[in-house]
Amino acid sequence: MGHAIQTAAPSLKWAFTVEGRIPSAASPPVLELVVDDIVEETTEAIVVPTDGFVDLAIRRVAGRALSEAFRGAVFVEGGLASGKAVVTPGFGLRIRHIVHCAPPVYARDSRMAHSNLVSCHCEVLRLARQQGFASIAFPALGTGVRGYPLEEAASAALTAVIDELREYGAPRLVRFVLFGPSMLEAYLEAADARLSEIRRASLADRAGRTAERR
Repeated sequence: MGHAIQTAAPSLKWAFTVEGRIPSAASPPVLELVVDDIVEETTEAIVVPTDGFVDLAIRRVAGRALSEAFRGAVFVEGGLASGKAVVTPGFGLRIRHIVHCAPPVYARDSRMAHSNLVSCHCEVLRLARQQGFASIAFPALGTGVRGYPLEEAASAALTAVIDELREYGAPRLVRFVLFGPSMLEAYLEAADARLSEIRRASLADRAGRTAERR
């Protein structure tokens, strides 16, 4: 399930532990929600959506080598479709790796956009596990030039990430780096909603098992 820890003022940072779907002796992974600048992140990897404001800011700092590495990675994959991702080095950034993904354009097909946005987060975490990343930071994917409504994007993102962490227990730290208190509030509400759903389902399951034993 999960436990929330307010680690600073409400407008700055929250953290949740995310218990696995199957009980484990290992400490659970941590999900953090912070207001900060993702360019200055210190996690092992960051997630960068293609062709958006975050992408431009990252490329300014990382330099031409990042653009060349990105083109090479996309060429090897045969393109970068919506919902997919590739990994490059971090070059001039403080982090070691960048996971590039292609969030959907909301206005084209909102139903398909939801599926692709969930896929973006799941694919990024799959690559993070494959690469052995201990920590990774996401921006609010889809909420910029692609026009995804904030609350819907937050719900898709947090549901996907929490469910992946419950299933696989890795990476050990997943951080959402958000722009301003209103964005943090939307993501906090989405995290709380998903964790509450999980708690209710767990309680109902326990109650059902107890009734069967009687």
